[in-house]
Amino acid sequence: MIKKQLFWLIAAILMVSPLLTACSNNDNPTPEPVVTNPVFKALSEMPNVHDIKEFKETAKYGFKEGYEFLFDQPIDHKNPAAGTFHQLVRLCVRDINVPTVLWTEGYLLSDITLPIDLPEALGANLVQIEHRHFGESKILSDTRWEYLNFEQAAGDHHAIIQALKPLLPKEWISTGVSKNGMASIYLRYYYPDDIDVTTAFCAPILTAAADIRAGRWMQQESGKGDVKPIVDTHVNRLFVNGKDGLYARYCQLAQERAAANGKPYKEKSFEKYVWDILLFNFSFYMNNDAKQRQENTPPVDCPDDELLDHYFPGIVPKSASRAARELEYYWEEMQGYPAGIHFVKQIGYTGFDYSLLPVLEGTGFDAEKLVPKVNNPQGLYECDMWLYDAYDNSVNLDILNNFLPNCEKPILLVYSQHDPWTGGRITNVNPVAKVIINPDSYHNQDINNPDHYSPALRQEIIDYIGKYVKLPIRTLGRPAVSNQ
Repeated sequence: MIKKQLFWLIAAILMVSPLLTACSNNDNPTPEPVVTNPVFKALSEMPNVHDIKEFKETAKYGFKEGYEFLFDQPIDHKNPAAGTFHQLVRLCVRDINVPTVLWTEGYLLSDITLPIDLPEALGANLVQIEHRHFGESKILSDTRWEYLNFEQAAGDHHAIIQALKPLLPKEWISTGVSKNGMASIYLRYYYPDDIDVTTAFCAPILTAAADIRAGRWMQQESGKGDVKPIVDTHVNRLFVNGKDGLYARYCQLAQERAAANGKPYKEKSFEKYVWDILLFNFSFYMNNDAKQRQENTPPVDCPDDELLDHYFPGIVPKSASRAARELEYYWEEMQGYPAGIHFVKQIGYTGFDYSLLPVLEGTGFDAEKLVPKVNNPQGLYECDMWLYDAYDNSVNLDILNNFLPNCEKPILLVYSQHDPWTGGRITNVNPVAKVIINPDSYHNQDINNPDHYSPALRQEIIDYIGKYVKLPIRTLGRPAVSNQ
């Protein structure tokens, strides 16, 4: 009995001992290690910076260190009393003594890819700034979308540039593709001295809410030399005979799908059917390179249902093309609802030139039925439909007609032959600026991929930037490196 009591006494002592040790450690806590990393230390000492986290993907992309953090921004840069919001920023560093590329994000920061093309080509650091109202940078109090515009976004960029320049004192190059590139142009417009070189890829400045120039470029220029004749044949097949043609078969398939899914059938007008097909082609040319266009274009003599399923994925049961899945990802994951608001308020969106479609003559097609409040091209909720009447292109026009022709700052504008948005390209620029149309690419900035940018064109871009920025020696004359 005594042995048994002794056993439990020893066991109790062993169980309590770790607790006593823990209490002792709490009374005399081990000092936290002193942070010696100068980049992390500098960030942690900035008054507007908090929630700093290491960015785990840094080494994979050739940077020595990387961080994500939140930066406190005014909701309204003209009225600090309006409050603040938290903006997500990503910083990837090679060396604090080399130039920095600023990616002026127009959407949310993606966890899938990092825009390393220009930083890789230039041997530079990278700063990414998530656009206000997206991702972790939402402004929940701005229910009327009052502060979602490029002027406020440029104020965001300016504040972060000023905070980081003491840490990254060498030259800064802003860049971006599409809406991101537009943000770079607006940053130059509102804060012309913040950046040493502006480089914008595939960034139109539109002049109308539904800018017909972009749609017309798609209808006339995109796909030339590869799939355009086939796509044009498809369009004629889809539109010929109007409501009595393939549109009737589409309606039948849509009705059958609705019944199979137990949902009410909502008929799509012939006008909306035409719009959806043209918009599909717009996105198809915008998001696919030459190889993908060849792979994802149905044969010219494909069956009717196969053709309809290409343009309306899933209309035939158990089918969804890769192109359609990529398109769905783009709209749902990358663009997000705030982008639609921004397009309607300030940027504009595409229109189409129906006079280029003689096949529609005599079909009863009426373009007047595609007015925004009926067509709702940006998919706005009912509570936001009023924004279609709020479109304001005054700043766009000032940039095109006054600022860019007279601004004596380095601005590089790169467009792509097959990208429909090239129809809204900037042409009238100052003598210091440069405009390039890449014959090989689409809606991207993949300058290190020789399938999309020739080595000569890649070097032309680097050489232009190198006139105004002291680049690391290793970038000069370096061969193209694909990130694919």
